[in-house]
Amino acid sequence: MADTETKYDVKKIAAAIEKKQGLRAGAKRKTWFLTLNNPCEHIPECMGMQPEEVVDWANRHWCVNSKGELKKNRGSGCCYERGLAEHTDHIHIVLCAVNTGCTAETVVRAFPTADIEVAKGSVEDLCAYLAKTGAHADKEDTTVVEPCYLGEKIVSNPSAKKSDDDGGNLSRTEQHRKLVLDAIWKDGYTYEDILSDPELAVYASGMRKDMLIDAIAVRDKQLRTKKRDVRGVWLIGPDDSHNVLEAARAWLTERFGWDWGEYDFGRFVQSKLSEKSRAVLVYVSSITPMEDVSLSLNNLLTCNPIQFNRTYDDAFWANWETVVIVSSSEPVALVAGPFKESILHRVDPHHVGGWDGKKTLEHVSKFLDKEVDDPDDSLSWEQIANYFDAKSVVSIPASAIEANDGYIPLTWDGDAPTLGETGIEEATDGSLS
Repeated sequence: MADTETKYDVKKIAAAIEKKQGLRAGAKRKTWFLTLNNPCEHIPECMGMQPEEVVDWANRHWCVNSKGELKKNRGSGCCYERGLAEHTDHIHIVLCAVNTGCTAETVVRAFPTADIEVAKGSVEDLCAYLAKTGAHADKEDTTVVEPCYLGEKIVSNPSAKKSDDDGGNLSRTEQHRKLVLDAIWKDGYTYEDILSDPELAVYASGMRKDMLIDAIAVRDKQLRTKKRDVRGVWLIGPDDSHNVLEAARAWLTERFGWDWGEYDFGRFVQSKLSEKSRAVLVYVSSITPMEDVSLSLNNLLTCNPIQFNRTYDDAFWANWETVVIVSSSEPVALVAGPFKESILHRVDPHHVGGWDGKKTLEHVSKFLDKEVDDPDDSLSWEQIANYFDAKSVVSIPASAIEANDGYIPLTWDGDAPTLGETGIEEATDGSLS
């Protein structure tokens, strides 16, 4: 839908939706419900597609960017149906912008020909409607393709949430306050998001602004994502890369147990990886297209938050800090494009000779032991400082504690001693004694 802006008056359509839904201009909602009739006729990209392909396209169109990566905070569910009376093919889509919400204009840009409305009801209600279960079971015969989901889990709009107390033990005012606080803590609303919601804005007007802003600040501090320190090691075995690959597998199993996996080039679903994977093994064949190698390695080595798909319906955030790459060719001959310099800068290449399996394992294990830190061995001072949001970390050797009758030495005001006192040093060089 690259020509959406030229074919449709997006702003005018969005304004009409906002008016119909009782929204202020530019108001955001976390979840939207769409119906699109005859998608293979109205969506050029879907012409000639089978129903299953249409559902997959709709989910990917909302959740996946041009690089094939899942967009952050996006989620969707889609089903394909055929009316019993008129036999009209149509799809229903539930779209989510999980943390920030999105405007009607954003949805119109993605699906300009759809009937768009704010999603109502709970998550269970929305999923039941797509699946034609529960109260909607009488329409199950209309289903052609059962609902498929992609990206983040579907959420409901805060105003549709019911009190966990069923309202029995909460006054009306307390229920309203709870809706606002749930929007902050559970749905990630900013203060501006609350004011743009016609219902929440009324409830928030009776609450202290500074209290709401403080709550948002505390939430953001708790949820702040720390960058990972991803280390890449590239093993080059020109004579027998198979032995090198087997040696790398053995070392990873010894170091990480089951908490590692192998990456498959050219596959959207990475079934061998999960959020528990602490390391990734990659085998780069000389026949793998350089563009695929470059894009995949850039995604695997990035320190920024990134999601991968374990199944078509389930995505996870990468948590690994070690990537071991094996090939028979030099890295410079296997990567290309805009990510080439970045990848070569982030990997440490090492040549492995043409030995037998046992000697290869010894050599590879010795090298990886040296290059890859054991995450269970110790924490760096940066990790400790980040975890506690501390400005500095002071290391106190055991001898200083022993010399003080087993107590941590402190100054008269309760602070740790300054540099040079009782053998205490401030960890500023990355080491921690």
